[in-house]
Parts: sequence; structure tokens; C-alpha cells
Amino acid sequence: MTALLSATGLVKSFHGMRAVDHVDMEIPEGRVTGIIGPNGAGKTTLVHLLTGHLMAEAGRIEFDGADITALPAYARVRRNLCRTFQIVDIFTRLSVFQNVQIARITRHGRNWRFFMPAAGEAAGEVEVALKEVGLWELRHRQADQLSHGQQRRLDLAVTLATGPRLCFLDEPTSGVSPHERDQMLELIKLLAKAHRTTFVVIEHDMEVVFGLCEWITVMHRGKILAEGKPDAIRDNRAVREVYLGEEV
Repeated sequence: MTALLSATGLVKSFHGMRAVDHVDMEIPEGRVTGIIGPNGAGKTTLVHLLTGHLMAEAGRIEFDGADITALPAYARVRRNLCRTFQIVDIFTRLSVFQNVQIARITRHGRNWRFFMPAAGEAAGEVEVALKEVGLWELRHRQADQLSHGQQRRLDLAVTLATGPRLCFLDEPTSGVSPHERDQMLELIKLLAKAHRTTFVVIEHDMEVVFGLCEWITVMHRGKILAEGKPDAIRDNRAVREVYLGEEV
């Protein structure tokens, strides 16, 4: 499979400690990849480096054949590489529709005019995004009136509205009920099958990782400990010893 994103020799240190230690990684287009590891393994720092929220001390990152190593996060978003965070990032005082509309207008390089509503702008694209995540019927509802699971889906719709080719999902099921978790998993699977966006999931919930991801990368002490299909990771003795234990 051709790599959509590739990283070579990535290094990042904090106070003399290597959080990411010469990591090589490839993410092919169309595959759902999981990144897991114990606390302090370096997975969050790695994602920060790949998405431009931190700059690497050494190494190279290529996305869609172009060197993006020195690009900040906003420039990578414009190249259709983005992420969601553990904490939902939405405008709670605006409607569901307006949240997604802002993302579309911003993606097109336009300024959002808070006091001059532009209801017609990008309306069709907003409708598509909200229908994909199952929130079209709630489009007029204020975002803070949604359940936490619905807010998670809205956050995903906002991200999808920017038209990403690659999207990192940071614990997309955190804090939701089991029912809402299952809904989110099915949603991500459907979106992945549509082949418009490649997803990378950073997650602590093993049921989510093994039920969703086609390929799993395990980090430990700033390095990649193991990579492979879910069954291979389940059977990997080193992975069991440092992280998964018998729960796999």
C-alpha cells in the first residue's frame, strides 16, 4: 500500500527525556490505524508531531508526497490533514448547523461574520456532513443541549467539514455511554468504508481498538514496540508484558 503519510527518524525531547525516539511510521490511504501504548509511551507526542502541534527536533514527515516537516498545524489542515482532541472542541452557544458551517467557511478561506449570518454559505456541504454523523434532524439545536455522545459526533462533523484526507481521532469514544460508543464505532467504520478519509485512532479502550482498527502500532518508551494486524498484536508477548496484559 502506498503511504499517504510517512515519518522517518522523528525525535522529540522534554527536559532531556526522549518522548519520541527516532520513530519511523507509514500510514497508507484507506486503512484504519490504531496507535496504543501505556501512559508516557509517547503516542500523544507522536501525534502532535505528525499534525504540526509540535515541531520535531530531528526527522522528516511527508504527506501526500510533500515535505510538511516544518509546517504548523493550520497549514497541515489546509493540506487536508487534521485531528480531533480528547476534549470536544465546539461552539456550545451556536447551533449544530452553525458549528459545521463555520468549519466550511473557514476551510474556504472566508471570515465568519458573527453578526451577519450567512445561512446560504456552504449549506449543501453542511447538510452532507450532518447527515453522515446522524445529526441533521438536530441541526437547529444549540450545541450545549446535545448529549456528550452527540457532541462527539458534532465534533467529528466539524472536522469532516474541512475535507480531510487524513484524520487523527484522539480517544473518540471517551466519556460516552456504551450505546453511544457503539454508535461512534459504527459511524467511523462507515466513514472509513466511504474511502474519503483515512483515520488514525489513538485510544485506551481495547475493545474500540481491536474492534475498529485494521492495523495497530504499539508504542513504549518513545519507540515503536510492535506493529501488525489485531490478531498479531494480541499474540505478541512483548506487547502483553508492557501494556495489554491478559485483557487482550
